[in-house]
Amino acid sequence: LQMRESCHSGHEGFAQYEISNFAKPGYECLHNVGYWQNRPYIGLGPAAASSTGNCRNRNFSDILTYVNAIESGQSCVEESVSISEMERICETAVLNLRTRYGIDINEFMQFTGQDPCELFAEPVRIHCEQGLLNIEENRIFLTAKALPIADYVLCDFASL
Repeated sequence: LQMRESCHSGHEGFAQYEISNFAKPGYECLHNVGYWQNRPYIGLGPAAASSTGNCRNRNFSDILTYVNAIESGQSCVEESVSISEMERICETAVLNLRTRYGIDINEFMQFTGQDPCELFAEPVRIHCEQGLLNIEENRIFLTAKALPIADYVLCDFASL
């Protein structure tokens, strides 16, 4: 993950790399970084969640039920939800925008097959005019002004 030089630096060398997370450069949580890039992940154990792109699974939360399923060779998945391609694309935009780095337009196009500037043209235009989004260096990102009200902006990217 490359971070923008303009990321807010706090006390003791901590920088804001996501709406609600700070770390010293090079010490960002890699699990969360993968999540914000909407990459697949596997959850192991009771109540753990997994994502394989277009499918989300959640294991049994009750420990005995989970263990019994494992020991009997059955699936430990309690809930499985299919995600449409458009839902995945919108989730990717929202998750990318949670980082101070924002949406890398080229990476987004490679990952989703969609140009975020075209797909989200109206929200991008409106929020740029309001000073809540910026487009620079092939990136769409929240401005410092938008951070306290990020959900207001992100809602417009959550569905089409």
